[in-house]
Amino acid sequence: MAAKSCRIGRVVSVSGAQIIALLDDRKSGNGSADLPATQIGGLVKMHTPASTVYGMISGLSIPIPAQDEGTSEMRIAEFEAIGESLNGANGSTASFRRGVSVFPELGDDVLATTKEDLSHVYARPSVPTIGIGTVHQDRSLPAFLLTDDLLGKHFAILGTTGSGKSCAVALILHALLEQNPNAHVVVLDPHNEYAHAFGDVAEVIDPDTLELPYWLLTLEEMVEVTLSSKGDERAADAAVLSELILQCKQEFPGNADIAAIRIVDTPVSESAIAGLGIGAAARGLRPLVSLMFMDFIGICFDQIMNQMAKMKYMFGGKATLPITVLANAGAGSGMAAQHSQSLEALLCHIPGLKVVMPSTPADAKGLLTASIREDHPVFF
Repeated sequence: MAAKSCRIGRVVSVSGAQIIALLDDRKSGNGSADLPATQIGGLVKMHTPASTVYGMISGLSIPIPAQDEGTSEMRIAEFEAIGESLNGANGSTASFRRGVSVFPELGDDVLATTKEDLSHVYARPSVPTIGIGTVHQDRSLPAFLLTDDLLGKHFAILGTTGSGKSCAVALILHALLEQNPNAHVVVLDPHNEYAHAFGDVAEVIDPDTLELPYWLLTLEEMVEVTLSSKGDERAADAAVLSELILQCKQEFPGNADIAAIRIVDTPVSESAIAGLGIGAAARGLRPLVSLMFMDFIGICFDQIMNQMAKMKYMFGGKATLPITVLANAGAGSGMAAQHSQSLEALLCHIPGLKVVMPSTPADAKGLLTASIREDHPVFF
């Protein structure tokens, strides 16, 4: 039999997701037992004609404290509406969902949640999850994290010194690895906190064992790592280094037959770069061309609009041009006005081009692979 919910107050203010309630006296007039205690982080609920709204207590206050002990005082609770369960047919209740579509009215009862309510709100969802412990309102109920949402977005674990942030991170990573034994996680650990937490599961890389292949570094990074010269001498050395890197790539074992067509050190001429990529694609290769910044498409717009985009149509749809053009877009990186525009709308209005703009690292990986496999021009 379901436990009966106890009223703890009434709604006196609703402002978006912020709700304020006036709490009832802790003791009723006939001296019966105390009402359920209200604490920060506690869960409460309110019934509406269409749903049950759940809120988490975020603040408690007594606006006008009484001078004498035992005198009745006004007690206020603030809470954030976190979700709802819509009323179903025949008195049934739908599963809990985040967000609120129907808000409580002024004067509606605020009720303490029961164990059944907590089980309903914190029920394991029907998507991939990991167990990380128990719900603090009821230690008998397990707590879960949504794996895809956790890894598909930026997230942070916050807390003061000594609150257990590192332990929480280690716990989450252990749970992820237990559920996904073939997963690989890279942990940047400047304070050397996590090596002992994973034992034999971890491969610890420190300054003595770190090895970076030269192809992982940009030319600017290689210059910083390898050159100690300054001024004009450094610029001359950097030019020589760029030629050496190209030669090393071409002479690397296994690259001899393909290096000449895989690696092209082009001049800084966007029109030439675009034209070279179009020619390579027309000959059956799949070039990945970098214009660095989208602002530079104006310099090679003839190549883009009159050659790249129209090739398919000029040959009656029989020709393919598998070229992918990389171009950074948008402001915020301190690259000045000529390197910060978002011109994708111009490209979207040119028939024959596909324009891709990923929003997450996972999207970028998948869309770049799909773009390279595409048989027609793609701007990435």
